Amino acid sequence: MERTIKQLRTQKRLSVAETALFLGVSKTAVYNYEAGIAKPTDENKRKLAELYDTTVEDIESRLNSIEQIENSRDGDIVEWLKTQVSKLLDELARKDEMLARKDEQISILLSKLSASEYANHFESEEEIMLEEAA
Repeated sequence: MERTIKQLRTQKRLSVAETALFLGVSKTAVYNYEAGIAKPTDENKRKLAELYDTTVEDIESRLNSIEQIENSRDGDIVEWLKTQVSKLLDELARKDEMLARKDEQISILLSKLSASEYANHFESEEEIMLEEAA
C-alpha cells in the first residue's frame, strides 16, 4: 500500500484549501506536493508534520515513496519503449528483406525479356504517350 501525504490529509479530514492556508501556500502547491511534482520546503515539512500529528521523518518518507513510485514508472516506460522500438526495427528489417526479394524477382523477370521484347514494350509505351499528347 502506498504511503502518501495525501493519506495523512484525508485521514485528518482536511481539505487541500485548509492545508494550503495552514502552510501559507497555494492549493496547487499542495496538489504538487501530494503528486510528487514538487517537494515542500523544510519549514513546510515541519508544518505538515505538526498539522498531521506525525514526524518530519514520516513526511519525508512519504514524499520519498512517491519519488520511488515515479522512478519505477519511468523505468517501466523506458523498458516498454525499448520493446516497442525493437519490434519496429524487426518489422522494418522484415519489410526490407521482402523488398529486396521483390527487387530480385523484378531483375529476374527483366533479364528474361529479350532485348526486342524490352524494346517493343518501350516503343508501344512511347506510341501511347504520343497518341495521348496529340
